[in-house]
Amino acid sequence: MTSVSGIVSSGPFKFISQGAIVQEWLVGGKNIVLGFHDPAEYAKSNPAYFGATIGRVANRLANGQIKDIPHEGDVHPLPVNNGTNTLHGGIIGWDKKHWTGPVKKVSSDGTETLAYSYKSPHLDEQFPGSLDVVVRYTVRNEASNGIDVSVLEIEYEAEIAADSPEDWAVLSLTNHSYFNIGDKSSIEGTKVTIPDTTNIETDEVDIPTGRFKKFPGIESGVPFELGADEPDIDHGFALTTDVASVPIDTRGSEEKTCIELYHPSTGINLVVSSTEPAFQFYTGKYIETEARDDGTPAYGKRAGFCVEPARYTNAANVPEWKHMVLLKKGEVYGSRTTWKAWRS
Repeated sequence: MTSVSGIVSSGPFKFISQGAIVQEWLVGGKNIVLGFHDPAEYAKSNPAYFGATIGRVANRLANGQIKDIPHEGDVHPLPVNNGTNTLHGGIIGWDKKHWTGPVKKVSSDGTETLAYSYKSPHLDEQFPGSLDVVVRYTVRNEASNGIDVSVLEIEYEAEIAADSPEDWAVLSLTNHSYFNIGDKSSIEGTKVTIPDTTNIETDEVDIPTGRFKKFPGIESGVPFELGADEPDIDHGFALTTDVASVPIDTRGSEEKTCIELYHPSTGINLVVSSTEPAFQFYTGKYIETEARDDGTPAYGKRAGFCVEPARYTNAANVPEWKHMVLLKKGEVYGSRTTWKAWRS
């Protein structure tokens, strides 16, 4: 691990303390994640959430509130920043917070883990309860059929803090990195395979209806190609529909493949797997950032794609789903997501 000007390096990865952000991932000499060269640029403006840890609750909460927790009829209003919804933890979410660390741990085989921590106070963006949160980035290489595979394991862990005035909190964490594994400024030409295209159906304001359906125009396990404009995807996919079985700590669950991607121009492959019950796949329609003084180019529409494993969107407000995001005192919230990339 090395640290220069607020950037911490571990193998082919670079991280910064704001938002415990993944700033760089070199695969075959190419940086496959979008971001800014100077860490200070993230603090100035990062509207697309490049590389950031998202919390307390990733994705959307309907009507800017948490309702019926801990008692039926309770309503906890939250900042509204996406139409009528609360998006990605509110206006000043965890992507904008300074995380302490990293603390480095090296295992006997040389694998390096960097741990960032954050103490989220009671009513942080109006979310009830105080939390102690850790994100661990474990960097390693694997050899597969003579090919060097770069691996990042992302592990989230949280508990109700000892000084919390509430004995509960809701949370659903993810990382919001954008990837571009091709050789152009667009994701056009990327080959995508989604093993299971079961879609968590949403309404006109992107809140789940409670129904599941197969995503139209895409077959499970069959590769398709991202074009200049289509398919335009910003949807949630279920890794399990057995919602009752989803625990608050999913790390003991099987890690399932969310998505597999490949770009023929570079030969770069990317596979994302997770213990989480769902993931959002977003093809970057609304990316729009200006060039920065640090030499970072402007990023436009479809400059990258996101794969965001997490709990079901709006789970806190759905009686049958809320157990997967409702953390109680004495319990541990946890999840694990693994990124693997290589050049074939």
